[in-house]
Amino acid sequence: MINLVGTEKQRNWANQIIAKFAGLYPDINLPNQNSADWWIKHREATLDELLAESTNASGQINTVFTNQYPRYGRLDAMEALDILGNNFIVLDLETTGLQAKEHEIVEIAIVHYKTRDVLLNTLVRPFNIAAYEKSKARELHSINMNDVLEAPTFLDLSSIIAGIISDNHCCIFNAAFDAPFLAYQYLKYGQDVPKITATCAMRLFTAFMNLSTNLSLETACKIMGIDQDVNGKAHTALADVLSTCDLLQAMRQMVELH
Repeated sequence: MINLVGTEKQRNWANQIIAKFAGLYPDINLPNQNSADWWIKHREATLDELLAESTNASGQINTVFTNQYPRYGRLDAMEALDILGNNFIVLDLETTGLQAKEHEIVEIAIVHYKTRDVLLNTLVRPFNIAAYEKSKARELHSINMNDVLEAPTFLDLSSIIAGIISDNHCCIFNAAFDAPFLAYQYLKYGQDVPKITATCAMRLFTAFMNLSTNLSLETACKIMGIDQDVNGKAHTALADVLSTCDLLQAMRQMVELH
């Protein structure tokens, strides 16, 4: 029995393929490949092709520090898209900096993926407004300071945000940044931290393209032929949310075409 690596769906499929080959070639030692994706890709191989492929791969060195690049591929991304369905929200934050302990949210947008209903789209007034006014982040966002001064604070919005994200699965481009950053804001202001369940659209796209290096939203949209300008200025929350929705939809459409 080969201890396969992959999603449950991939492992089940790969085990069926291995059982098929074992039945066809009972006297042959099958390749000791533990990647479920490898078996799926070679499911139609002849015995000679299977053994040749195995020989090419068998020279690999495996230690506790060895990884396979990419770790996840298009099949993983396709399965994730299938599991996601279309009943989830897409969220984006714009912040005054990259450190959750010292920086704040300056804009947030949340859209329902299927309906494209805008559930929340607002600037957020930082408590340390002077620091934001001098920050590089403000140059990136190009947000009018008068508009920020008139915006609600995070404490004004926290219960609204919590109500939305607690009831919905989130999809976020770079969830590893936005989700912890958002959670820490509740902690910082002495509030209960809501549960955030999130899928990372950036990592999903990376796998979809069979890459190991994460790409920016701008680069991902260019690859998929998405015109971000239609959604507004990049690095504003609502525009980035809508572009993320378009990116997810483009991946789905590419899967359907093939």
